[in-house]
Amino acid sequence: MTLFRQLMMTIIAIFSLMLVVVMGINFNTTKGYLIGQLESTTQDSATSLSMSVSDFMAFEDYASVESSINAVFDSGYFSEVRIHVYDGDRNIARSNSVTVDGVPTWFVKLIDFRVPVAKAVISNGWSELGQVYITGSAGYGYHQLWLATRDLLISFFIIGSITLVLGSIALRYLFRPLVELEKQAEAIQQRRFVKMLNVPKTRELRSVVLSMNRMAEKLEKEFAAEVETAPVVTIQSL
Repeated sequence: MTLFRQLMMTIIAIFSLMLVVVMGINFNTTKGYLIGQLESTTQDSATSLSMSVSDFMAFEDYASVESSINAVFDSGYFSEVRIHVYDGDRNIARSNSVTVDGVPTWFVKLIDFRVPVAKAVISNGWSELGQVYITGSAGYGYHQLWLATRDLLISFFIIGSITLVLGSIALRYLFRPLVELEKQAEAIQQRRFVKMLNVPKTRELRSVVLSMNRMAEKLEKEFAAEVETAPVVTIQSL
């Protein structure tokens, strides 16, 4: 494997590790924020509903109670809004099955998003008439988590692609002296003592190039001396 490929694979590995770390932090932060938001929303709605239906409950106006439940249910992301009436031990509720639109099934199965359940007591004077239960919608949480994860993946893919392209160009530029050194070494083997004119600015490569140039110059002089003394040696041998 070439050094170029090793460095490119190292860049990809580092970038992938950064992606995993950033995604983990971003996911947990977003999940915590969504759960906190749902807890606050459901609790506020439960408290507000308990206060708004207290008079209806006192006069046993359950039609108005049901209308209030429908109004709250339609105004937020809830999977169930229920009022337990102590008198007669009955429940007035509205609920929907949890649907997660626009989110892959594998993502829903992978993520454990526990929705909060808010409670509030319905009272009139000193009497407790019932209790409100509001369950947040997991569909909303899954949808927001998926959007955040998808957007982060797209951003990293775009940034990663640009980084790889620019990194590839930069590495090819930096490795250009190595290619020239290889050509110079092959030329010296063929007794062509060429020198690199474009000396790189990188300290390590610069020292290698200068050393190769000095070696080529020295070998050229030695070869020239051998050529000059060759006829004399031939005559003496005769």
